[in-house]
Amino acid sequence: MNRFVFCLVWSYAALAGEPNIHAELTHRQAFVGDAIEFKVIIQYDEAWQGFALAGEGLDEKLGDASVLSHTFNQVPPLEGDQLKTSVLQAKVAWYRLGESTLPPIELVGTLADGTTKTFSTPELNIEITGMLEEEDAELAPSRGQVNLDHLPFWPVLIGVLLLLALLIVGIVAVIRKMRKPPVSKPKPLVPPYVEALNRLEELTYGGLLKEGRVKEFYVAINSIIRHYYARLYSINAEELTSLELEDWIADQTVLPAELAALNTNFQECCDRVKFAKHVPFEAENKEIVNRAYQIVELLKPQREEQEAGHVANG
Repeated sequence: MNRFVFCLVWSYAALAGEPNIHAELTHRQAFVGDAIEFKVIIQYDEAWQGFALAGEGLDEKLGDASVLSHTFNQVPPLEGDQLKTSVLQAKVAWYRLGESTLPPIELVGTLADGTTKTFSTPELNIEITGMLEEEDAELAPSRGQVNLDHLPFWPVLIGVLLLLALLIVGIVAVIRKMRKPPVSKPKPLVPPYVEALNRLEELTYGGLLKEGRVKEFYVAINSIIRHYYARLYSINAEELTSLELEDWIADQTVLPAELAALNTNFQECCDRVKFAKHVPFEAENKEIVNRAYQIVELLKPQREEQEAGHVANG
């Protein structure tokens, strides 16, 4: 009897059509810290009950990528469609330059009889580049010398007089300008998101860690994030203690739910180095940079040229 049941189950699984699994990244080249959409589409017939992520789902890290968010849903079929569809959507980011690979993800499919089968998505490659790149510049081609032997006299004289006139006008303008009191014009503010990214990139590519000035590095990266909070929400974040900052975040119902745990972890890591004289490992240095980029991306305004909505000071 057991042998008959086994043969029946095996025959049913053999008849079940293999699912069609398609995985893609929206971009194959991105800047460091960009949130890239990763999508997996699974199409299958009535022989399958459904599909799910193997294990406990996606962790915070997927290879070299940080998983910012993810959802896994079954899409209702269109009228007349014989196939079911499940979609995994995730946002991932890389904080290391160069070629990177998104490793396979295991998916577990459940047949109508309750048996399961595991499938894997293909590896996907992406190139991560710096936010700022130097442009190549070519020297202008050399020009031949002008033959002065045949130049007429009057054009030369007129040219000299024009140059003298322009020189006199310039001298007069400089004298008038020196007599007027200088008027200081306020520099246009860079949007908070752009400023935070620029300061993080300057810090991470600087020489503080290479010179062993670890505490100065942690003080600087904590200051960047607190200044980011201050500009976004008009609070004196740079003067608050870590606990006061955590309490303020907990009172704001409009902030992303992930921010509380992410900020607490970031502040605790910085405080251990700044006040507890903790000497971090290289992996901890990389993690604190990842946390900083995640906070900046999580609070990124919808439009970089607009300030984020003002949050009431709690």
